[in-house]
Amino acid sequence: MSSSGRTTEHGGTIGSRVRDAIRAAQVTQKVTAASVDMTPDALSRSVNDKRAFTSSELVRIADFLGADLRYLVTGDRSDRREWRGQPNPQNTKLPRFEDDEVFLDQLRHAYTQSGTIHPTPPLPRTPHELRVGLGPQFLEALDNRLGQIGVDVIRARELMRPHHLDVEGRIIIAIPTSADWTQSNVDIAMHLAMAAVGRDNPTDQDVISVADELLMPENELRSIDWNSISRAALCRILRRWGVPTRALGARLEQLRIRTPKRVRRNLAMSTSDLFRLQSEADRTEADRGKRSARAEKKGLPLTDLLIASSARTFPRWLINAHLQQVLQGMLPPTTLAWMLDVDVDTIELPVAS
Repeated sequence: MSSSGRTTEHGGTIGSRVRDAIRAAQVTQKVTAASVDMTPDALSRSVNDKRAFTSSELVRIADFLGADLRYLVTGDRSDRREWRGQPNPQNTKLPRFEDDEVFLDQLRHAYTQSGTIHPTPPLPRTPHELRVGLGPQFLEALDNRLGQIGVDVIRARELMRPHHLDVEGRIIIAIPTSADWTQSNVDIAMHLAMAAVGRDNPTDQDVISVADELLMPENELRSIDWNSISRAALCRILRRWGVPTRALGARLEQLRIRTPKRVRRNLAMSTSDLFRLQSEADRTEADRGKRSARAEKKGLPLTDLLIASSARTFPRWLINAHLQQVLQGMLPPTTLAWMLDVDVDTIELPVAS
């Protein structure tokens, strides 16, 4: 990827186009940085052409802002219509160009069609109260735990960035499907925080503080002996809290918690690379007979969490409400098929006469 300071043939720089896209999306650089797994300083230097964006950063920024990745990189809008909805099959990281608002309008319609919408009860305002309400180990069943407090989670591949909305008092968090379980947790935490403190006209920092404390409680961070922590223990912390390495690194820096160089080096790696490195070490230890497979690990296997994060998801109650109305002949199966992501012709139900 070229330097963000390089002027492309269509004029401007990558940094200037990203800065304009952030303004057009009506979000701040702080919120953008937190949502795309960058530090505010790194994003600021990049949009001011003092640091090069990496390819993965540009992909995440385009996804979050709903921007045209090709335009951010090249400054060229001429081929946008040809690219719309037609990602290159040779590059699965190219963004989808469907308009999020189309999906969100369909989502609102699905809710209003359902008949009875139960408004979300007042949400806890503090991170501690949210954690208590969600219960222990809530990240392993996050969608269900949120449903229990009246917040629905929608996951769909059509979305390019996360949203939260209110339909007749029901709070809904809609995020893109992703195999990056940890980033999905961060997206949900950010939008849950926005919904929880939204009536208080919060600043961006208020929202980030609630989300950070929800996922990475300060008292627990300060209770850890970072000087002696092993890489295996660090991986267990990331796994238990369900956060990416960069998010934990940024949180430690924000709280001014000192960590040794080896911990900072581990947190500078991508989450998948760190887990992969530790998995290789675990297999080596198992081969040497030192331990079978880290029996102290608890909770759902990562595979299950990744599958759940990347699967299309709608609330069971919403699907059931549509199913019952279709069975009674009150609704066509169109919206039900859309939620299930199947062809409407494949839905054959005994419709009441």
